Amino acid sequence: MRAVVFGICLALCALCHVAGAEESSGAASIELTLSIDDSVYLASQPIIVSVCVRNGSRDVFDDLVPLDPADGFLRLRLIDSDTGVILQKYGTIRDVLFSNDGITIPPGEVQCEVFDLLYHFGRWPTKDQMLLKSLAMYALPPGRYELSGSISARTGHNKALLPVILRSNSVRFQVKSAGSNASQEALLTSLTSRDQWRTNKLSPANVRSARDHLREFISSPYFLLAYRAARPSLTSSDVDSLDQLLERRKNAPALWRAVLVWDDFERVARSDSERLNRLDGIEQRTRGGPVEDVTHSLKMRVQQQKYYSP
Repeated sequence: MRAVVFGICLALCALCHVAGAEESSGAASIELTLSIDDSVYLASQPIIVSVCVRNGSRDVFDDLVPLDPADGFLRLRLIDSDTGVILQKYGTIRDVLFSNDGITIPPGEVQCEVFDLLYHFGRWPTKDQMLLKSLAMYALPPGRYELSGSISARTGHNKALLPVILRSNSVRFQVKSAGSNASQEALLTSLTSRDQWRTNKLSPANVRSARDHLREFISSPYFLLAYRAARPSLTSSDVDSLDQLLERRKNAPALWRAVLVWDDFERVARSDSERLNRLDGIEQRTRGGPVEDVTHSLKMRVQQQKYYSP
């Protein structure tokens, strides 16, 4: 009898080992990648991060968690390369409850999200960083930095699926003082020194001022900062015009356009069919790169009815 029980235990252990090996092998084909819109930034300049989970396997990857750092699944690690200090992460962490499985990524496809690192790391802005204050963003002091991340990639809603931990590549960048580029510092100061900017909160007058001067920033590293200040007054047609200007601009970071796509999707209320039609139009005029990845990711969310507000 003992021999039979021992044999059954061995068989079960072997099955567990095989299942774990299959899960590990599948996870090896699932990649978490980080990329940023530049390698050198001015103080107060937004630092745009794209985080993507790519399914390089021949099977679907089920139950993917949301990728926004505010949801608490993506763990970011930012190191001051000059001192070796790991910076503290700020920002709110939302409580997320799952009533069904997370997103499914088909073989060969990707799910991405874009966000600004200055909503999560840095110091509270100084009195001369008025625009950051009004947008409740932080400021990284001048220096050299290294960013990486990890994620517990499954929600755990489907108990039949084993947990998968993914670790990303590292990206390095430098932040320079605003004074290192006098013309750009003057442009930013020309906006925030106006009478409308005498408050730490984004007032209607601030919004109008940013909108009136937004096109002056189209070639500036501070474009997305001015865009965020003007955003409450912008229509989808305004955003499309800005997107076309960026598309025509030489050396404009592709991630800036991805931010506009993402932001318009989240900010403007539309039916699902309207959302898909708009995303199809963007996809048709964009081939490859982060804009296509973000557009495809948003379409996947609508089609699967996951991680967005209808």
